[in-house]
Formats: sequence, structure tokens, C-alpha cells
Amino acid sequence: MLTYGDGIRELCASMSLLVASGPPTPAQRLTVSQTERAAAARDAIVGEVRGLAVSLTQLQPDTTVVLSPEHLVTHPAHVMTRALRELPKAGDPDGTRAPSELLGRNHDPLTAAWTNAGRSAVSLELWNHAIARLSGDAAWSALRDVAELADCIPYLDEDLAMQSTPDVSERLRSPISCASLRLAVQQLRQQTAGLPAAGYLDGLPTTATPEAVVVRGPADIADATRRMTAVLAARGPNIAMDDVVAAAELLLHGVHMTARVATLRFLPAEEARVVEEFKVAVDPLREAIARQGQTVTLSKGDVRVRHLGYELYKQLRQVGESGETADLMRNWLREVPSLALAVRGGLVASGAAGRLLERADYDVRAHGRVLHWVKVTPAQLHHLPLLRVFGAVTENVTAAARRLPSERAADHATPEGCTPGIPQLRHALFARELRHPPKPLVVPREAADSLPLYGSPQATARGPARWA
Repeated sequence: MLTYGDGIRELCASMSLLVASGPPTPAQRLTVSQTERAAAARDAIVGEVRGLAVSLTQLQPDTTVVLSPEHLVTHPAHVMTRALRELPKAGDPDGTRAPSELLGRNHDPLTAAWTNAGRSAVSLELWNHAIARLSGDAAWSALRDVAELADCIPYLDEDLAMQSTPDVSERLRSPISCASLRLAVQQLRQQTAGLPAAGYLDGLPTTATPEAVVVRGPADIADATRRMTAVLAARGPNIAMDDVVAAAELLLHGVHMTARVATLRFLPAEEARVVEEFKVAVDPLREAIARQGQTVTLSKGDVRVRHLGYELYKQLRQVGESGETADLMRNWLREVPSLALAVRGGLVASGAAGRLLERADYDVRAHGRVLHWVKVTPAQLHHLPLLRVFGAVTENVTAAARRLPSERAADHATPEGCTPGIPQLRHALFARELRHPPKPLVVPREAADSLPLYGSPQATARGPARWA
């Protein structure tokens, strides 16, 4: 993950799929193992939304403060944060399986969407401290986006309770907290409607510190490619020719492996043509690899790039030789434009910083042929053969990627100024509410007597009007 915007977009996309799928059918009942996976993902989502809310409001746990209906109008953020804190944990507190195991990649159609959302939530935790530094309108704008995420949680709990094992269904029964959460979200959404959209993203760091990862199998190919892209982008002007060559070799061989999968799996004609476009687009990289002795940088190669390039090549080759699934390769092709762009951006930054050298050899009668290196000036930068190759490759693979089949069922463009993923999430929530309105809150008689809202005749008289 490169930025907070990337992380929030991934989480919104994953939660949109869960919300848009609607209530489960009786045939979608989960087994004990499947329930453990879904419950761990649900707890990760709730934990991260709660963490973002706490970071933005700076509210410490305080059970001595009694919230009244008036707080929905005066302090909706407090009510939302309290409701998130009071949501029960779905997972078994005595469970023996680690979250890393439960949230690992899987291809089970009933739990894959859950684990994707859970991993996205865990990845976003990296930004909790950074987002806590926002203030004023920026903090309120960020909190408005968090409210959109919180609005999904009652739906997720309702769906999971319907299809999970009885013990998890019982733990998820929290009608008071879910109703308070929905009402606080509605009020917070209304009170922050006039704030500038997504302006707070400019106040956050642009990059995280990317680390190398172990690519455990073909299912990790897309994630590892994103991480390699993040490493190259973070290198910036310090990119080395070893990094450039490693990325070029991966792009060239990876696309050719993908073409092999396309042949073995007999893809539709239109999609096969797109893969062929990718092959044509990356072929100029052969020239870049062959000319690696013509251009050098003043930086040393990054071991993370070398490691990730080797790991990815190994997995891509395995998939290419077996042709086991075309979906994995489609997902990888979607990451190709970002990887090529990161290399091109690094070369431009390196040239602008005066760290890029081009070889110029000439004859000297006294000493024979002499090897000479010339610093590339900003005026010469865009005439550099290596940069022209990566510029053309980036442009062509981006055009080819636009013709790939859509990865998500609910894929909506982000209007200018909006946080990435939030419009998509709102669309999924709106569609869900139209098809399946939230269930009304029914408070048992024995529980009603203990609630401040119903504790006195005066509160009872004004309660429905306040909480409707």
C-alpha cells in the first residue's frame, strides 16, 4: 500500500462487495472453519474503523459518561465512537488459530471477500497515527469518510449472524449498539455535508515505508507486485540501474508467461487480443535490458527490488508453465502499468537530480578507445533512449490495461475531490438499503427499563422523536 488514499480505496472496494451481495441465502451457511475466517475479518474491519475514529476524535474509553439522545445532535462523533467500542467481538476469544492464518488468501467463494476486506483493514492500520495529526476541517472530512465505513458494519453483522455458527450469531446480537451507530452516522453525515471533499489527503504523508515480502504462492503475485511498485516509487531519484533492469526483466518475462497462460486456458478472443497488446507493448524492454551498459546511475541497487523481482519471477514462471488459472494473471496485468510508471518516474527524478549518466566513448590516438561518462542534463533527459522506452511502454500497457475485464462488480469512478472508494461504498449502501431496508430496533421490555432513553416518563415521551 502506497498512500492512505490507496488503503481507504481498497477497504471501501472490499466492503462494497460484501454489502452489495445482500443477505445470504440458506445455501450459504458457513462451516466452523469458514466462520472463523469470516469472524476474524469482521473483527479486523471493526477494529480498524474504531481505531480511525479514536485517532480522529482522541476519545479515551470512559464508561462513566452516560450518553443521552441530545448527544446525537451535539456530539455525533462521540456517539459513533462509543457505539463502535461497544460492538461485540465475533471471533472466539479462546480460538487457537492466528489472525495471519485466518486472513490468509483463500479461494473459497463464501469467505474470499471477507478475508480480502480483513486484510485491507489490517493494512490501513499503518496510517492510524498519521491521521491523528489532522485537525479542524481536515479531521472532520476524514471522520466523515470513517462514518461511511461504520455505516456498513450493521449490515455486515446482520449478514454474518445469518450464515455463521450459532455461537458467533449469538455474540453478534447487539441491536442497541448497531442502532446507535446508524443514527450517529446519519447525523454526522448531515453535519459534515458542507465540508470540502477529501482535502485532508493532502495533509497526510504520500508514502509508507515499504518492506520486502515473501511471496508464498501464486495468489500473492498481485500484492507482491504492488509492494515492488511501492519500493521503486519510494526510491525516487535514488533508483539504480540494477532496479531498472530487475523491473524490466520482470515486466518482459511476466507478460510473456501471461500470454502462455492465455494460450493454455483458451481465453475469449477479445481478452486474448488484450494480452497480445501487452506482449507488443513490453517488447521494447529487450532493448532497455540490452543497453543497460549505456546508462548508469550514482546509486546502488536496492536488495528489496532484487528479492521481490526474483520471488515474482519464480511464481509467474510456475503459473505460466502450469497454466493453472487465468484470474491470477489478469490481476497481475492490472499492476503492470503502475510498475512501469514507477520505474519511469524514478528515472526522471534521478535525471533531474543529476544522478543519471550516459556513456560516450571516443577515440584518442595516444590511448586508444576511452570510456567516458557524461551527466545527463534536464534538457537531454527526455531524449534518453532508456527513458523513451519506458515512456512508450508505460503508455501502451496503460492503454491495454483499460481493456481488461473489470475486476470488481461495483466499480465506479471517483468524482474529482472525493476520497477514493467512498462513492463506490455509498452506492453499495444505497442499493442495499433500497433492496433490504435495515431492520427496526426492537428493545426487549426487560432491557428497556435500564436504558436512560426509557428510564423516565419524560424520556419515554420524547424518545421516539429523538431516535427515529
